[in-house]
Order: sequence, then C-alpha cells, then structure tokens
Amino acid sequence: MNRMANYLTQCLISNEIIGAERKEEYCYGFEIALGKLLNYSALLLIAWYIDLILPSVIFMVFFCSLRRRTGGYHAKTELRCFVGTVGVYIFAAVVIVPFIIRNIYVGLVAFLISAIIILLLAPVNHPNLDLDDQELQQNKKLTKKVLVYQAIGLGFALLLELGAVYMAFAIAGVGVASIMILLAKT
Repeated sequence: MNRMANYLTQCLISNEIIGAERKEEYCYGFEIALGKLLNYSALLLIAWYIDLILPSVIFMVFFCSLRRRTGGYHAKTELRCFVGTVGVYIFAAVVIVPFIIRNIYVGLVAFLISAIIILLLAPVNHPNLDLDDQELQQNKKLTKKVLVYQAIGLGFALLLELGAVYMAFAIAGVGVASIMILLAKT
C-alpha cells in the first residue's frame, strides 16, 4: 500500500497537481483509501461467493456509517487490518447472522445494547485523527442521528417483514461497530 500511495502521490507532484510540501498528507490519504478499497473489495468478493451481496452491502452501510463517526479499534498494520476485517465479516456472516435470523427479537435486543454502548463510549479519538473537542462533539451528535435512522429503518423492516436476513446483517453491522469501540477502550 505504501509503495502505491507514494507512487500516486509522486505522480501528482510530477504533474504539478499538488506541491511537494503536501506529499506526506497525500500519501497518508492514498494509503487509507487503498486499504479501504482492498478490504471492501474482499468483503464483496466473499459476499458474492456466498451469494449474500445485498445483505452484505447493508452490513457495510450500517457499519461504515457508524465507524466513520465513532472510531474504534485500529489494527497496527495493514495486514492485520485486512485479516481482521475479513475475519470479522466471515464470523458475522457465518455465526452471528444465522443466530439473529433464528432469534430476531434477541437480535433487536443486541441492537439496543450495541446502540447504548455506542452512545455512551463513542466517539473514540484515534491518534491519527487527533480530533479536537468540537469535532468530537459533532461526531457524537452525528452518531446519535445515524443510530436513530438505523433504528427507524430496522423498525420499518420489521413492520413490513422485509426479511430477517437483511435485518440480521444490519444488526450485525451495528454490533461490530460497538465491539470495535469496546476494543479501543480496553
């Protein structure tokens, strides 16, 4: 990732799109973007293989919409991040989601517990982000809004009987976000 990020940044500098003084900033941005692209592409490939693309996209939407505002555990290396991301997704898809499908009301309780954890402990300030107090408060407010929208979405899905598999993946996404916060706090 680092080599690719450096290469892309050097291309921007060589073509005078950015100044050399911004090299470190752009390298970091490219590393993050490339890491996310790799991780989410791997998840989508796995989802395609197990024939659960749409539920997996729902998982990623629920998880990512919280994760970007709440922070949480970050692996120390790109490889650990990749292995952890793929491992957590597979565990969620193979173990957690089938359990929630069989016990949807237990899943809704898990959503509620996860939401409470997120509301109490988030956001988690990562050293690479170095958010100030105002940014932390803004993320806290946005997190509350996201959780409300997610709860409303789950409520409608339940009322309209849209399918337990979709709800289970959504609940798992919120649960994983809360676990990442708990891991960061320990």
